[in-house]
Amino acid sequence: MPLEIAMRVLASDLNFPTSLAFDSEGVPYVAESGLPLDGAPRGGRVLRLPSDGPRECLVRDLRAPVTGLVFLSLGRRESGSYLAAVSERRA
Repeated sequence: MPLEIAMRVLASDLNFPTSLAFDSEGVPYVAESGLPLDGAPRGGRVLRLPSDGPRECLVRDLRAPVTGLVFLSLGRRESGSYLAAVSERRA
């Protein structure tokens, strides 16, 4: 039986996205590298991309390159969730 795949665009007009993570509600988060290539602004960002509203910038001006994004949930809603972005370490 052939596998059927449905795809849709989650976001456009991003500047060198490097990572994608989803929270427990299925809301996507994306990390942008922050490298000033091809006219992109300097400094990494993490964006929240809800389907029912405008994108929200959670953090900006991260040291480039931002290379990873992880969303961790502790399993119990009252315990909270954590979003972690990985960027280059300062010397």
